[in-house]
Amino acid sequence: MKKISKKRIIKAIEGSHGIKLTVIQKLGITLKELNDLLQKYPDLKCLVKEEKSNVLDFGESKLLKAVENGEPWAIKFLLLNQGQSRGYGNRDFKTEELREKFSEVVINFISPRDHEEKKKEG
Repeated sequence: MKKISKKRIIKAIEGSHGIKLTVIQKLGITLKELNDLLQKYPDLKCLVKEEKSNVLDFGESKLLKAVENGEPWAIKFLLLNQGQSRGYGNRDFKTEELREKFSEVVINFISPRDHEEKKKEG
């Protein structure tokens, strides 16, 4: 395996969204070589995980925006995936039923940012 500086590896990981194929293409190495480097430098393995986590955070923020905008598909997705402890299961809601059932939830929804601002105000 050719010698690659840690700095160059970091640069390749940053902006890769944690996708190893992107990293190996930037570095011109094989997947095995990348995995060997990640074993050698555990902090780089953490950086790959952090990149993946950032993508997930971005996706969650877009989902919350869709919920705030009253998008029925987003409300359904959120409740089915994160609302199971409150009794929401794999029931197949129709779009109109979602609008009726959850319109009040959407109207009264306070985003995390708004919640923090309200806490500061009062």
